[in-house]
Amino acid sequence: MTGAKPKPLEKYVLTIEEFCLRNSMTIVLYRRLRRDGFGPKEMLLGPNTVRISVEEEYEWRKARTSPGGKEAEQIAAARAARIEAKRQAGMKSAASPNHINNRRKAAEER
Repeated sequence: MTGAKPKPLEKYVLTIEEFCLRNSMTIVLYRRLRRDGFGPKEMLLGPNTVRISVEEEYEWRKARTSPGGKEAEQIAAARAARIEAKRQAGMKSAASPNHINNRRKAAEER
């Protein structure tokens, strides 16, 4: 049986890096999601060894696709908080003497 290649083993668990790569995200985003309670369930295989099963990856994807209940409320509240923070920053910027409109007004008054 020369020339026959062995079949690659199917992976059942992923490292955090592999999970991030498969789901097109950075590790920073992964950690933020985990901190906010939106990360996948992790398996702790030792003090510094974390793995994510492919089943949990599937469940995580399903939950991210159609969040419901308390999670949907958390997402809506976080979105509203971000919008309000941006609105406040815009108002603060517009009130600044360095804002373009305020510089024009100052130049016209001279």
